[in-house]
Amino acid sequence: RIEPGRMDLYGEPSFELAGGFVLRPYQDKAVRDTYAAGSGIMKMATGAGKSVCLASLIHARNVITLVIVPSKELLHQLRGTFLTAIPGATEETIGIVGDDEWEVGTHVTVATLSTLHARIETEECANLLSRAELLCVDEVHLAGADTYYDVVQACPAYYRVACSGTPYDRT
Repeated sequence: RIEPGRMDLYGEPSFELAGGFVLRPYQDKAVRDTYAAGSGIMKMATGAGKSVCLASLIHARNVITLVIVPSKELLHQLRGTFLTAIPGATEETIGIVGDDEWEVGTHVTVATLSTLHARIETEECANLLSRAELLCVDEVHLAGADTYYDVVQACPAYYRVACSGTPYDRT
């Protein structure tokens, strides 16, 4: 866990972020609603701050998390956002799997779908998938592909969250 004991005396989760990030009211509502539901789709327009919302949700949930992204660009962007926005985050706590790297984080791992799917039969991938308690899928409108299905089905995470600006677009 990134920052044990960060909950207040009443057991309320902390949605606060580091690095000068402050959630806008619509972001705060989306994060809190998703947290309360446990699972769901965060539908937010491009540029609305899904990355920061994911950082807040991951921090609040405070469980081992796997974030699946479709591209190397998003892999590095999300990891960078998490390293800055999640209080106490380090390169050890926020791992990266993809773009020729396999560094599983102690708390969060951001991974490309293609890397996970290519290694789905390996022990290291099975271990990564099986330890996740929160699974986040970015750009979920792409999830109709068999590759997404194979990887998501192999992950038994209790909490599941998807993000997209167009979750029902199958183009």
